[in-house]
Amino acid sequence: MKKQLSSKMNSVSFAMWVEKCSPYCIKDNVLILLSKNELTKTQISTLYAEDFSNALKSCNSVLSEVCIITEDEKDAFENDRQTDLNKENSFKDNAIKKYNFDSFVVAPCNTFAFNAARAVAEAPGSSFNPLFIYGGVGLGKTHLLLSIYNYVKTNFPQMKVLYANSETFVNDLIDSIRNSKDALLSRAFRDKYRNLDVFILDDVQFLSNKDSTQEALFHTFNELHQQGKQIIFSSDRAPKDIVYLEERLSSRFSWGLVVDIQPPDVETRIAILRKKALSQNFVVDDSVLKFIAEKSNSNVRELESILQRVKLYCSLINKPADSLEIAKEALKDFLSDSLERVTIDSIVNTVCNYFGVNKADVIGKKKTKDLVEPRQIAMFLITDILTVPLASIGNYFSGRDHTTIMHARDKVFTEMKTNTKLKLQISDLKDMIMNK
Repeated sequence: MKKQLSSKMNSVSFAMWVEKCSPYCIKDNVLILLSKNELTKTQISTLYAEDFSNALKSCNSVLSEVCIITEDEKDAFENDRQTDLNKENSFKDNAIKKYNFDSFVVAPCNTFAFNAARAVAEAPGSSFNPLFIYGGVGLGKTHLLLSIYNYVKTNFPQMKVLYANSETFVNDLIDSIRNSKDALLSRAFRDKYRNLDVFILDDVQFLSNKDSTQEALFHTFNELHQQGKQIIFSSDRAPKDIVYLEERLSSRFSWGLVVDIQPPDVETRIAILRKKALSQNFVVDDSVLKFIAEKSNSNVRELESILQRVKLYCSLINKPADSLEIAKEALKDFLSDSLERVTIDSIVNTVCNYFGVNKADVIGKKKTKDLVEPRQIAMFLITDILTVPLASIGNYFSGRDHTTIMHARDKVFTEMKTNTKLKLQISDLKDMIMNK
C-alpha cells in the first residue's frame, strides 16, 4: 500500500503523513490505521482520503475501507470496537461530504465547468447529458464531480446516485466476469451501474486499451442515456485525445457538453489558499499566501499540501504564519528539494528533449519553423512556472528584448484556448518539468 501511495504523493507529504501511520488491525473488512496524533489523522482525511482508498483497492480486494484512529483513541476503540467503527467508518463518507460547490474557488480558468456542473446537479438529466469535464491533475475535476454527487444526495433523496472511479468500475467488472457462472453476481454488476438516476465516473482515461471494460461502459451508457438518466465523466484530457479509446465511446462522451478546467493563475492560486486557510481557521498573512502561490506549480492539490506544511511548522514552533520569513523557513527543505530545482535551463532542456531539437538553436537566433514553436513554448513555460524578470529571460535567449518574451507568452496562452494539441503538449511538459 505504501508503494502505491508513494507514487501519488510528493516525498515530503509522504514522509510527513504516511510514514506517521502504522497498521493497527482489521475489523469487518476495514483496515484500521494508527496515527501519531490528531493532526496527522485530520490531514490524511482532508487531503488524501481518496488516495488511501485507491491504494488499498489496488493491493487488496478483500478490504473495503480505511479508517484512522489516534493513540488517544486506542482505549475507546478496544473497549467498544463496533461503536468506534461506526464513528470512524465515516472516513470515506466524510472525505466525500467535504466537497461542495460553496468550497470550490470559482475563477476564469474554471467558471464554465463550475456552471455546467451546478446546472447538472440542480436538474439531473435535463441538460448537458453527458457532462464531460477534463483537465490536468489536481485542478478540481473530482471536486466538481463530488459536489454534484453531494448536491443530488441532499436535494433529491429519492434519486439513486453513484460516484465511482474507473478503477472501481474495472474491478467490479473483473469480479463479475470471474464469477460469471453465478447469475446473481452478474446481475449485481448490472444493478449497481444501470439502475441509477445519476452515474458519475471519474478518470475515464484509465479505461484506455481495456476492451472488455469499454464494452461494459458502452452498454451501461446506452441504457442510462436512453432512459434520460444523468451521466457525468471526468478525464485528464478531451475524449478525442484519449488513446486506444473506442470511437463509439469517444463520440458518446461528446454528445452532451465537453468542458475543460485550465490551471489557475497566481491570483486564483492565492484565492484558493486563502479559502482553504479560512476553512481551517488558519490565520495566514497575505505575503505568505503570495509566496506559496508564486513558488508552487499550478496543481491545486500541491498548493494545499504546501499550505499544510506551513501550518504544521507554525504549530510546532508555536508561532503565527505572519511573515515571509516564517514561510521560507517552513518550506526551505521542500523548496530546495522540489521547487527551486526548476530553473530556466531545466525548462528549456525539457522542451528541447520533448520536441527533439537542439538547445543551442532554440536559444539562438535561428527562426526556422521547427524552432520557433518550441522556443515560444519554452518562453511561455518559464513565465508560467517561475517568477523571473522578462529581461532575464530575454538575456537567456541570446539577448532578446522583453517584448519578445511577452509576445511568445501571450501567443501560446491564446492559442491554448482553441488548440487542443498545444494544450496537451503544455500539460505534458509541465508534468515532466515539475516531477523530474
